[in-house]
Amino acid sequence: MTYTIDVQEGAPVLHLHGVIDAGPAMRQLAEDLQSHVAAGHTRWVFDCHRVTQLTAVGLGHLAGLVAVARNRGGEAVLARPPDFVHSLLMITGFHGAVLAYDSVEDAVAALPGETLGDGS
Repeated sequence: MTYTIDVQEGAPVLHLHGVIDAGPAMRQLAEDLQSHVAAGHTRWVFDCHRVTQLTAVGLGHLAGLVAVARNRGGEAVLARPPDFVHSLLMITGFHGAVLAYDSVEDAVAALPGETLGDGS
């Protein structure tokens, strides 16, 4: 997996590419997000448009990152997940816990609260 980060409407958007599993890129992603949390930014979007595979372990890690955001009063959501990601969410029962939106714009709009510019 690789990823890039940009900011849309004050929220970090992580554009994920490739296979999401438990590899070193997932550990780096978790570290990067921890630095955002430490700075008080607890809202982010995972853009899954270019995800080619999501393992059960990778889904567990994503769900864990969603929990980190929520435990700090924020939110993390998926944007543009491929059909196989929707299916995996349904099969595993995560569809109610990990929210998914059809576009990055809809996902960003669904996020509550602070923006990067608030200095929260």
